[in-house]
Amino acid sequence: MSAMMLDVTHLGAQVGGWEPAPELIIDRSPARCVAQPVEDDTGVRPLAKGEERLPPEIGTGIAVDGDMIDVRERNSGRLQAIFDGEFGEPRPMLRAPKPLLFRGRQQRTIAQDASRRVGVVSVKTKDIQEADLPNTATLTSHEHVLDSALSSVGRSREATENSLGIGPMAGALAPASNASRPMNILWLPHAPLRTGRTRSDHLIERLASRHRITVVSFRAHARANAWRYFSDLFSHRSRYGATHSELAVLRFPRTTLLNGWLLNRAVRRELGRVRHDILVVAPAPYLTGYLDIDALRGRIPIVCDYLDGGDWTETPEVTEFERRYVAAADAVMCVSKGLLRQASSLNPRSFYVPNGVELDRYRRFRASHSSRECKARLGIDPDAFVVSIIGMTCSPRLYFVDAILELASKGRNVVLLLVGESPLLKEIKARAGGASHAVRIVGAIPYAEILPYFMATDLGLSAVDEHPYYHFQSPLKIFEYGALGKPVLASPRVEEVVEMALSHVQFCEADADSLARHIDRAMTAATPLPEPDLDRYDWDRIALTVEEILMDTVRRYSAQTPRSAGTAIGRMP
Repeated sequence: MSAMMLDVTHLGAQVGGWEPAPELIIDRSPARCVAQPVEDDTGVRPLAKGEERLPPEIGTGIAVDGDMIDVRERNSGRLQAIFDGEFGEPRPMLRAPKPLLFRGRQQRTIAQDASRRVGVVSVKTKDIQEADLPNTATLTSHEHVLDSALSSVGRSREATENSLGIGPMAGALAPASNASRPMNILWLPHAPLRTGRTRSDHLIERLASRHRITVVSFRAHARANAWRYFSDLFSHRSRYGATHSELAVLRFPRTTLLNGWLLNRAVRRELGRVRHDILVVAPAPYLTGYLDIDALRGRIPIVCDYLDGGDWTETPEVTEFERRYVAAADAVMCVSKGLLRQASSLNPRSFYVPNGVELDRYRRFRASHSSRECKARLGIDPDAFVVSIIGMTCSPRLYFVDAILELASKGRNVVLLLVGESPLLKEIKARAGGASHAVRIVGAIPYAEILPYFMATDLGLSAVDEHPYYHFQSPLKIFEYGALGKPVLASPRVEEVVEMALSHVQFCEADADSLARHIDRAMTAATPLPEPDLDRYDWDRIALTVEEILMDTVRRYSAQTPRSAGTAIGRMP
């Protein structure tokens, strides 16, 4: 069969498996690798009348090395092939040469490619009778790796706005049907995946059990590891996995224009390649570059996940990009009530979707571990009073270090436990001086191993500065401390945390003297603070709220546009 071809060059770019021959690196403009034709196979053949409905069912193909490769891209014809050739992209080929052991200068042999990944780049539709089509059940059997969780969901949806007690200031959600089909979601997070455990990680993990999610994957490296950006050129590749897919996008430090071009090109190609129902965007142009959101309007529904925002009145020039994303979106999910009030002034479909905590995981750990046990496990005196900052969001003034040193100088058995990476760690060590016994610096800890550090804590600390940014945030760690029954001392009085009215949180001024007095008072408190009711902040409930917002946005978009939501948009202008 010569109508369905393999294109090793294209797959290498998408999945990142094969290394080019030395000649391809040395030559400035080498010819493209010769595509290898697929052998005749009775289980795979060109598609005719079933082409429109079968590709979404095929979904992904499994490569020989275990990676999964999308096979839904269809041949766009001779004109597209010519266009791709002009822009350096491999084209579909018929009856390509098949060298077995000996090759030409720019040619890879079958023997070389035998251990590489295999996938279909394009299908040339022939006039074949529909009766000749292969059994779709046979073709799609491998897709169960991706969709095994989709058929067993059936969870009833609650009125999640009411369960949160914090419904939207404007707009109302239509009730969602349990029978609604899974959505294809393209998601641009505000931070790279798997860097700690961010909001995007929690939401994507939960929604991926019921929907198909493709995450725009980018990397950010510390200044000391800047060399890794060069490594990303060869190692950062798209992956198509069982829980979600990742669309690799390169980025480089301090090159916003270049990063924006790379981002928009990747999004444009993805939307032209696959039918997506909705795009979720967390504005972070300082990391990803600017998404051309105006070019996407009217072509796919957009939801803005608005979480890293500032005060529009105090810094209008710095926050201009926030207003653009919020105004252009079909719906806005706001992490704090302060951001909700801002967003609602531009977009009536703005909703309050705070951060949360994995309640079940934290409660199970608490039931089987004690504070003294965890202290001993971490090498801390079980009788010491442990004050911790986990995540290292803190003031560069280091007044919290001074407060602990003041208490230690008075003979208090107190330990400041600092967990996480921060450029401040070197200065903290210098500030602690000879009192290293009172300041314990741990550094980065994987999320899977973080619970003992929370459990060893006697008092969680949120020590930041009087800056507008902090008043618009929803701090994850306050929920996580509360889930393990730990009180929190926050300085200063951050508006968002005050509005939450959480029973385990107290406030003090953002200076060493005030902080030291409140820590000393907590050490001698006769009764603990009442535990907070955090059910409304469970990530599972919050994910249901997000799901309602996305599905309602897709419904509204479909009703307002003549074509169905998620239609591939091709090239943006």
